[in-house]
Amino acid sequence: SSALWATYCLLVPHLSIRLSLLLAPCLWTSAIIVISEILSAIGVYRRPWLIALLWVASAIVIVVARARRRLAGPQHLAQLALTKAREQNIAGKLALAAMSAVALVTAITGAAVAPNNIDSLSYHLPRIMQWLQNGRVGGFETPYVAQLYLPPGAEFSDALLLVSTGTDRAMFITQWISLLIATGAVIVACRNLGVSSWASLTAGALFITSPLVIGEASTTQTDLCATAFVSVALACVTATGKRPDWWLPTALVPWLAAAAFAVKPTAALFAVPVVVWAVIVAARQHPRR
Repeated sequence: SSALWATYCLLVPHLSIRLSLLLAPCLWTSAIIVISEILSAIGVYRRPWLIALLWVASAIVIVVARARRRLAGPQHLAQLALTKAREQNIAGKLALAAMSAVALVTAITGAAVAPNNIDSLSYHLPRIMQWLQNGRVGGFETPYVAQLYLPPGAEFSDALLLVSTGTDRAMFITQWISLLIATGAVIVACRNLGVSSWASLTAGALFITSPLVIGEASTTQTDLCATAFVSVALACVTATGKRPDWWLPTALVPWLAAAAFAVKPTAALFAVPVVVWAVIVAARQHPRR
């Protein structure tokens, strides 16, 4: 959590507060993917190495944030959120209450119940256990070949949560945080497109209260993780006209799309149009002379 906050502090001078909050966990998920692939390539994808490299990466980010005097406390952010909530009309406050309720209930459910859906038990968890046992992310004998050819992006985060906490009950956190990120990205994208504050919050409430989203929020499935990457990419591309340094959120869109594809190939159906949008934005900012 300290490293996540340090990453936010490094991002916020260059991006809006909203985008910085959304991008910080996305950056760390991408870093976990890279670290896991490196460990797998040298055959040491195991608990001690995963935890050691995570601590090293976290320490580097925190030291850099301190060296640049960017590491501030979260009090101002909490005060800002409270002020914005108080300013909402009845519709906005109801939307905030609905989102808070879903986030709380799904968090309690995920923490209280071990993964038990068929997708987790037959696909996600077995491949993670095989990787940790074999010390690498590669082929193994299985009757379910999807465990071998589908991308492992989200499972890398699940594996890290498993080895860090020693229990599979913590593995839902990947999906749960993705739920928060995707919901926040929906709200930010709406605001960037000129939608009113209460209507943007209502859009976020409609997303987070949809049955499929609630059903997956406390599991070890990967759909919400892919959705989070695509949604943040959309928030970035719609923010290009909000700051003079428009190029930075635009440049992040291809990376977010690639991360979504590393989680779930079908995310390309939604990520590619966002990338095309980003290319059009860049072309309009730099027209041919």
